[in-house]
Amino acid sequence: MYRSHSRTHSSASNGIPDGFVSQLDDRITGTLPANVTPINFVKMAKPVFKFGGTVSHPQMTNWSKVDRQVAMIKTGTSKIAAEALATQHVGRPFNTPIERVRAVFMWIATNVQYDTSPPPENTDEYEQQELPNAVVQRKRSRGAGYAYLFKAMMDALGIECQTISGYMRQPLDGYRGAVLPVPNHVWNSVCLDGEFRLVDTACAARSHIMNLTSKTDPWFFLATPKELIYTHYPSQPEQQYLDPVVPLPIFWMLPYVRPAFFQNKVKLLNLPHIPRIELKDEEVRPLVLCLRDSTLAVFAEVELHDSNGSGRIVARQPLLAQCVDYRGQRMVKILVGVRGQDVRGLVKVYCGTRLALQPPRASDGSMPASPKTAQKLLGFLHNKEKRSATGADYSRIKDVDEEGNIKTIATSKTYPLACMFPVVHTGRPCVAPFVQPNAATPNEFYIKEPAEGEFRLGES
Repeated sequence: MYRSHSRTHSSASNGIPDGFVSQLDDRITGTLPANVTPINFVKMAKPVFKFGGTVSHPQMTNWSKVDRQVAMIKTGTSKIAAEALATQHVGRPFNTPIERVRAVFMWIATNVQYDTSPPPENTDEYEQQELPNAVVQRKRSRGAGYAYLFKAMMDALGIECQTISGYMRQPLDGYRGAVLPVPNHVWNSVCLDGEFRLVDTACAARSHIMNLTSKTDPWFFLATPKELIYTHYPSQPEQQYLDPVVPLPIFWMLPYVRPAFFQNKVKLLNLPHIPRIELKDEEVRPLVLCLRDSTLAVFAEVELHDSNGSGRIVARQPLLAQCVDYRGQRMVKILVGVRGQDVRGLVKVYCGTRLALQPPRASDGSMPASPKTAQKLLGFLHNKEKRSATGADYSRIKDVDEEGNIKTIATSKTYPLACMFPVVHTGRPCVAPFVQPNAATPNEFYIKEPAEGEFRLGES
């Protein structure tokens, strides 16, 4: 949460609603060039360096030693000032600037809790609670205090750092053109060896509402400007640290992504310029992706919301997401359909390392299983009364539970969220749910048809 005191303007003549900035820099009102996608526009932008600056690769560094030392730091008292915390405790064990940046990042993201309680009505009281020394003492912040504390500790350690105020995209945000909402978030930039990198200790905190892992998210440590611009839009164009800067109309065209999108090098191959999927009647639309390598897998679902626009979730429907290795690339095809009439929601794509392979079953071996053995192993396909009466031991089927359901079907908890897109459906709904393959089979296979997960008597 971030409380802004910026002045905004609104009138019927300019068509800009309350809560949006009306006076914009000309650099951020441009349009998308012809024959260029929004993602490619960002890829072609060049990061801004100081003279002599070079590209670093902090994600390749093993930070475990620094993180362990930070975890053992004891300040002794909660009344310590931010400057003393940085110089006498957190930064003291380390020699290089980048190690000190890492130490401060980890200490704040680990020790400061994200405060979800209602803010004080008094503006002065709210601002006092977000000051660096107050955040150290309270060990809590509603968002802005994370960045203010990081800046104060960097200043104490002599490391160049800036505080960035801007807008952090929300999952339900739609395309808005050349419109910038008032700031709702604060983060930081640091300059190391002439290179500008971005730090968001609030989003990295294990208690942040968007962090579903319950662990400190290291992706927000020294993120590149070309990646953070997908979700973090600075109020000051020069704080993008990109040349050319990304205009607002292009920013709103970018898909909403999470760290797993970049960590797994997800490529969206057939998404429209404005990331919105529109379906009519029983239409099923394929969504094609490319992943980093064959160690990754995907789960996808449609999250339907209520019709009054509040964003309340009313249903979750799994989609059919399949991976295949094709000509040295890890390709993904997701069939998107909606079982609902005239509804809106989100298509959510989750991506991560494939589930561990199941151990060999009793029937596996050099010789194929006999018909009787196969009938026993697959007995759960018959009616439950017959199965329970036989007293057969189905525990050998490692991925099937007592009810005959596959236990290793992927869910939204199997992999981290990578990206999401709005979906709008009109007309008749899809009738049957999609089939869900076993996510832990030793050998992957591709289901061409039928894609439905239910069959009716009399169907062939």
